[in-house]
Amino acid sequence: MTTVLSNGTMSVDNVYAQCMFLAVPINWNDISNLTTCTETLSIFVKRYFIYGTENTTHHLWQIPDGGGILIPTLEQEAVLVVNTLNGLVSIYATDKHDVGNRGGTFTLLEK
Repeated sequence: MTTVLSNGTMSVDNVYAQCMFLAVPINWNDISNLTTCTETLSIFVKRYFIYGTENTTHHLWQIPDGGGILIPTLEQEAVLVVNTLNGLVSIYATDKHDVGNRGGTFTLLEK
């Protein structure tokens, strides 16, 4: 079943997808886990979660490596994992091209 919330967030099988752009520092200090870098770049991230479940500790980042796996396949995997684990994990997925719209074609959770 597909549901659309008033803020435009869509769901499939009770798993919701929320799109966002994050500003991340260009230079990150791995040793101190801090940065003084003021230059940032914007990356497209989509969060998969179960609505009403506050998950603040378990996050999985899904970063495609360009190995030919289609984005809809990665999305289906994200929905399956979040749903199977009853929202105990949220998945954050980046687009390998850092954009949300690939040539005007959207998958169900991207609209």
